[in-house]
Amino acid sequence: MDLRLALMPAVAEHKRRHDLPVEDPTQENAIVQHAVVQAQDTGLDSVAVQELFRVQIELAKQVQRATLQGEVVIPAWAHGLDLTADLRPVLVTLGNRIVRELTSVLPSLEDRDLTLRVAEEEITTAGIPEAAKRQLGAALWEIRMQAGHF
Repeated sequence: MDLRLALMPAVAEHKRRHDLPVEDPTQENAIVQHAVVQAQDTGLDSVAVQELFRVQIELAKQVQRATLQGEVVIPAWAHGLDLTADLRPVLVTLGNRIVRELTSVLPSLEDRDLTLRVAEEEITTAGIPEAAKRQLGAALWEIRMQAGHF
């Protein structure tokens, strides 16, 4: 998840260059719906996975806004990347990987507090406050609770 979020300064830089808004409800809904299908294919609770991706999208927008406001540095590698040709294919691949890997990660999340701490420690992308990281952890814990069979 952190790698997906780490790409957001590049997304913001593309949107700045092309005068595009941070919000893209059509794309956001497509991402969430794709995650729901992936969740159903892997036997995970689709509502809980939907919430996880909604939280990720909100965090991604926070990073984009922070980048556009100059609070997050745009890495040199991010300049000139195209959102459609370069970034979205990688973001889709990472989204698929997140859903696939949930089934192997969930058993290691033994309690809610641990899950929140893991999210706080593992999400290192600049521009994301601790409270937002905990929201991501809470969404992960909800998937764990809905899975129940671990």
